[in-house]
Amino acid sequence: MASVTLSNLKKSYAATKVIQNLNLEILDGEFVVLVGPSGCGKSTLLRMIAGLENITAGDIHIGERKVNNVPAKNRDIAMVFQNYALYPHKTVRQNIEFSLRLRKTPKAEMDRRVNDAAKLLELTPLLDRKPRALSGGQRQRVAMGRAIVRNPEVFLFDEPLSNLDAKLRVEMRTEIKALHNRLRTTSIYVTHDQIEAMTMGDRVVVMHDGMIQQVGHPLDVYDTPQSIFVAGFIGSPAMNIFPAETDRNGITFAGTLFAWPGNEHPENLPHEIVCGLRPESLDLVEEGQGAACIIESLEPMGSETVVVVSASGSRFTSLIRDRRPLEVGKTINLAPQFSGMHLFDKQSGLRLDWQPNS
Repeated sequence: MASVTLSNLKKSYAATKVIQNLNLEILDGEFVVLVGPSGCGKSTLLRMIAGLENITAGDIHIGERKVNNVPAKNRDIAMVFQNYALYPHKTVRQNIEFSLRLRKTPKAEMDRRVNDAAKLLELTPLLDRKPRALSGGQRQRVAMGRAIVRNPEVFLFDEPLSNLDAKLRVEMRTEIKALHNRLRTTSIYVTHDQIEAMTMGDRVVVMHDGMIQQVGHPLDVYDTPQSIFVAGFIGSPAMNIFPAETDRNGITFAGTLFAWPGNEHPENLPHEIVCGLRPESLDLVEEGQGAACIIESLEPMGSETVVVVSASGSRFTSLIRDRRPLEVGKTINLAPQFSGMHLFDKQSGLRLDWQPNS
């Protein structure tokens, strides 16, 4: 196992900047998830760590070793791809042992490693099958087995669950995290799915336009987004983000003034800001106690209902957990929880430090 350190890393294709002066340290044994929208540079970054893409500037260290010019095969990493990359004409055993054969590993040692990996991944009954006879989840486990037998210093995962159906994705992310907890090998996992990022990572790295927007524990990123981009990207359903105005009386949005808790105006807040409220922080209240909103759509989820509403030209999403009779086109009243309110600077998009009085 080893740490991975990225220092002032840059990647450009001609005039197009893909990675912009990126710095990140991944600790020995840590599971870090790189998450962001398509085109943000996360897969390119992973391929640079793997040695599959040349870097334009900066340094990559795996442990104490600088690997800028070290070929991929000599970096002691193992990569699991989105499309499994299995040899269709080889059996499961032959696929898993392939890299060991290239290294001329003694047969007894090779068999031991393959059998141990197969047992760990519950592949032992499938060792003589070809990939075409396997389900998508089984194929992905074979790809992981091929990586495990190498005993690498670092695991790299490039959107490994994208080809699986929703139920299997949930099962596989649990398996991958459980596997990491057993092996404790440094792991870097790329995904565009923020639910995967939240449920799997020891830390989450949110990327946008080739730059890191925020790094932190998943719940810290969720509870304290440092920019409008992170606030809108992390969370499902997405955070409500809208223009608002503040004064000594309170905060105004959706055509309604909400008084500050304790009737005290937080200091140093600009008059014009951007406000963020997660759907679970918009409460259903009695008439006259909140903003009057028209229900546009309802999404019953069983234990909760996602309600999309409009008010004064703005659209919001609320998460209602009790089973009240609701109907599209009817009016309901919603009020914000000040403890769940996120305020951002209108110009920079960065988080404003403030504390609601209680």
